[in-house]
Amino acid sequence: MAPVRELLQKPEHDDLVAAEEHDAWVLVRGLDEQHIARVAEIHHEFHERVRPAERDVVQRQRRELAEQLERVSCLLVAGGHIGVLLHRLQLFDLFRLWGDRPLVAWSAGAMALTERVVLFHDTPPQGSSFAEVMEAGFALLPGMVALPHSRHRLQLDDAVRVKMLARRFPGLCALLDYGVRLDYRDGRWQPVSSARRLSEDGTVAEVSR
Repeated sequence: MAPVRELLQKPEHDDLVAAEEHDAWVLVRGLDEQHIARVAEIHHEFHERVRPAERDVVQRQRRELAEQLERVSCLLVAGGHIGVLLHRLQLFDLFRLWGDRPLVAWSAGAMALTERVVLFHDTPPQGSSFAEVMEAGFALLPGMVALPHSRHRLQLDDAVRVKMLARRFPGLCALLDYGVRLDYRDGRWQPVSSARRLSEDGTVAEVSR
């Protein structure tokens, strides 16, 4: 990631730099996908060995959840610790129970619904400031990277940092700040209130229909 940042600080219209940047992103995205696949393999090995979903207590609670879900018309998925939230949703196979019904999610809840969970912070108190792919999400929001609380976690006036996120994760890098709402219907995004996204040119733009 450090060499990529260095390339992004060079002139935009240099063909040699553009070629090197393209190859660098191929490598970075390849590492991201390799990491996701390895984590999925580890999860699979664990579930095959331990079979937590087959335990009586898990089966009982899953039945209780199914009964509760039958009585409601909309499922809300709140935030919290993304690791705990994601793995509990997986353990109880909640979205299979829920089916194709209305769903509202925010913060870490929205992150769990994406194809890949991305951990990010431009000024962390410790460690690297480069975004990290944690593992695969539920892929209910295809092509989206959810970036909640972005006003506190991202330096949106730093064009290089914006480019690094937007170009690493092509698609919709959505800034989910307070009051923002995005609807996903019939395979399309419908911004409802002041929805913004990161652009590959280093700017922040409105989400269009």
